[in-house]
Amino acid sequence: MTKVAKTYNILIRILILCASWGYLAWEFFGKDHLTEPLKQMHLAPIHPFLWLIISLVVFLMIINWGIEARKWQFMIAKIEEISFINAFLAVFSGITVSIFTPNRIGEYFGRVFILKKSSPGKGIVITILGSLSQFFITIIAGSIALIFFLDNYTPFSLYLGGFLIHGIAVAVLLLNMGIVLLFINTPLLISVMNRIIPRSFWKFKNYLRVIGRYNKSELLKVLWLSALRYMVFSCQYLLLFKAAGIPLNFFEGIIAVAVIFFILTAIPSMALAELGIRSSVALGVIKMILPPDLASNESISIGIVASASLVYIINIALPALLGSAFVVRLRFFKKSRHELN
Repeated sequence: MTKVAKTYNILIRILILCASWGYLAWEFFGKDHLTEPLKQMHLAPIHPFLWLIISLVVFLMIINWGIEARKWQFMIAKIEEISFINAFLAVFSGITVSIFTPNRIGEYFGRVFILKKSSPGKGIVITILGSLSQFFITIIAGSIALIFFLDNYTPFSLYLGGFLIHGIAVAVLLLNMGIVLLFINTPLLISVMNRIIPRSFWKFKNYLRVIGRYNKSELLKVLWLSALRYMVFSCQYLLLFKAAGIPLNFFEGIIAVAVIFFILTAIPSMALAELGIRSSVALGVIKMILPPDLASNESISIGIVASASLVYIINIALPALLGSAFVVRLRFFKKSRHELN
């Protein structure tokens, strides 16, 4: 690697660290929607084992991103074998890079530059495929929860008769089956696309061909790991709701969390960077589930917003800070093209 390449690598690392730290500083200290609910947390009906629950949520954060690291390690093995530790470091680096980018698209780039031999382009395609699996799991779980939510906790329940709600349920079931079939047949879809894409886009077609290396059982495993991760961060929400004294039973909590994730998925990409939007969605959904007297209780509202804020701090902000230590390992300029797969 030339001195110029080394210099550029160092400059890019510094820019990433400045941008990520600057964004987090602005998010924590430049806005009231994060700090104010946490300051008012004492007004909410706090669980007596609050710190024990928060410690468990932090532990689940490690499990959450550990599952993502295992999924990425499994998928990236098609182009380069890496250790679980390196996959874990890559995931944390990706969080650091993604923290200041719209819809966290920087995550794709933050991971792949830890690879030593393989093409970053192919790594990005594989990472996008893994993210797509997580997106599909969110849609599947959220659409099922939305049926129960609309039928039980919204004014729509007045217009949803037995026949209509069963019809919607069948339609959702068929849609979800279609999503699973679409995902496990992604290699076939890419093969068709490669025949349509003009030859002048040969490099892009070459990147897409890496998806053809996966078989259906491997893609089902990717979906299973995504579902497992979904269950972990759902538990984090449920635990924090419990810690903040939100009076939801287990079923109501599951419905609330699934609908919250589903709605956040539908929000335009730039809005996802705003913690205030996440808190507002959580507040709106849970207030519709709670009885009117509890929904109007200010201390419960504070607890809901504080829980959403803590999820952000534990799952995103904390890993982004930890990932800063690993960004220095990223190589954005490699030795030469012939070394890449």
